[in-house]
Amino acid sequence: MPWYSFKEISARFDDVVLINTPAMDKVVERLAALQRYGFSVRQRRLLSAIYGRIINRRLAEIKPDIVLSIGASHKLIRIDPKWRLLHVSDGLFMTMVNYYEKFGRFRQAVLRTGHNDLQQFMCKVDLTLFASQWAHDSALTHYDLDPARARVDLFGANLDVDPGFRERQLDGPLTILFVGYDWERKGGDLVLATWRLLREATGDAELHIVGCKPAVAANIDGVTVHGRLRKSDPRDYAKLTHLYDRASMFFMPSRAEAFGMVFCEAAAYGIPSVAAITGGVPSVVIDNETGLLLDLGADARAYADRILDLWSDKVRFRAMSLAARRRFETHLNWNAWGEGVERGINDILSGVISPR
Repeated sequence: MPWYSFKEISARFDDVVLINTPAMDKVVERLAALQRYGFSVRQRRLLSAIYGRIINRRLAEIKPDIVLSIGASHKLIRIDPKWRLLHVSDGLFMTMVNYYEKFGRFRQAVLRTGHNDLQQFMCKVDLTLFASQWAHDSALTHYDLDPARARVDLFGANLDVDPGFRERQLDGPLTILFVGYDWERKGGDLVLATWRLLREATGDAELHIVGCKPAVAANIDGVTVHGRLRKSDPRDYAKLTHLYDRASMFFMPSRAEAFGMVFCEAAAYGIPSVAAITGGVPSVVIDNETGLLLDLGADARAYADRILDLWSDKVRFRAMSLAARRRFETHLNWNAWGEGVERGINDILSGVISPR
């Protein structure tokens, strides 16, 4: 279970038991490379049977009031249907397969098995909380789901400390921050091309790149490549915080993005985000309110024009910065997500949501 979601759940409920399957998880991780050949170990019936035996045995010992699954559908396909079950997802199997290019090599047998197993699992789920409207709507399209058993509950920013709101510097250079480990999928080339236009227009625009070290961005005046900064390292975390504090806008026009946790983090600092309309991003960034959203096919000139238009209007920029922070305070934090989970659990246990 992801740390921040586990931390939130543990703070809300007195008796939380985490079922770990480290040995099996290592096997799955090692065999994940086989995806490039169209093979997916997660969609193997033997794997789901092994997970099923391990988890059902633990559940029989624990006797929980409810089972909370966070992105663990492949482990719970064989779960005993007697348990009440709330599932959290940023996208079900067919949603992801039809969206991410890396799954395009999956063989038909893998697709059939994955789809059928997921449908079998969803028949045992009392309620699913989707991280975005996109994931929610796609699930209703691909699977036989009762709309009353599907809700949207946004994820939060992965921050240990709320940074609070600070006014952006408007009298210095336009400073663009990119944070992403996958330069190509996160739209890095488009970011660099856009920055060149911004630099030409302003004379001093800066670009800071975190999470990767693209060769095309090396040794360029005005571009600083920071590489990977680990939040677990105090020095790296302080550096990342400093970059967020200095940034004018956060820019990550991903080619594919199921959610985009970094947009939540930018909002926590009151930084308007600039992104492409794809996947779950429009649930996180609200166009012309908390940031700028452009069509997936938009080019560098289109991005540069909208960024410069916003940067030239200080009143509008300040309003967008404040709106981004408010969006974090009301929706894009783990406490807000936890409220949705707690509400869902209460609705299941109280009978508002009837048993499957």
